[in-house]
Amino acid sequence: MYSNWQSRGLRVKCQMDGKLPLDEKSLRFAVLSPHSAATKDFTLFLWHSCAAIKRGGEDSMKAMNTKSIVFVGVFVALSIVLTRFLSFQLPFLRISFGFLPIALSAILFGPLTGGITGALADVIGFAIAGQGNFFPGFTLSAFLAGAIYGFFLHRKQKNIVSITAAVVIITVFIDMLLNTLWISILLKKAFMAYLPLRALKAVLWLPVQVIAIKLVWQYTKQYFEKMFDAELY
Repeated sequence: MYSNWQSRGLRVKCQMDGKLPLDEKSLRFAVLSPHSAATKDFTLFLWHSCAAIKRGGEDSMKAMNTKSIVFVGVFVALSIVLTRFLSFQLPFLRISFGFLPIALSAILFGPLTGGITGALADVIGFAIAGQGNFFPGFTLSAFLAGAIYGFFLHRKQKNIVSITAAVVIITVFIDMLLNTLWISILLKKAFMAYLPLRALKAVLWLPVQVIAIKLVWQYTKQYFEKMFDAELY
């Protein structure tokens, strides 16, 4: 983006990164030219204005990064609470809404941040209220689930089709297959011993997840648009 100033035949184009499109020689010519002292003052004014634009842009980026980090921290905490303390859990089966904060993080910040949010929630949640031995396979699953949410929903329409596509892939490849494999390794029993019941739970829980993500985004979208001062899909 550019801003333009024009005065007495002098037209300078200032880039938003704060740099004047004038090299040192041309700037010296503009300042020392015999047009008038006003030309010199005006050129210096442009120079300092562009520097201010650059500083303002950098401050905005820093504020945005800080705000994003804060939100990720909140999403991690919410996921831990919903997963570890407000869930129904058996040794090989868990029903919780801990996926919602991870999905929101992925929607707002993209696949990588969504994956990191899921992984942090798993590691920190286990450190706070974990049982048994820590198994990194579940951390990998949490990262992949967050990344899948971000791939399908970040900067894209959050309609039933896109949400369902993300949830179906996570349900089949993460919940039913990958996590069942981790459980069979941990409990040292056959993969098929756990798959039928976990598959039944996953199929029944799938529409609940789709509706929950759709409703939560529908009622929080305007809040996030105000917080980030941006229009979200």
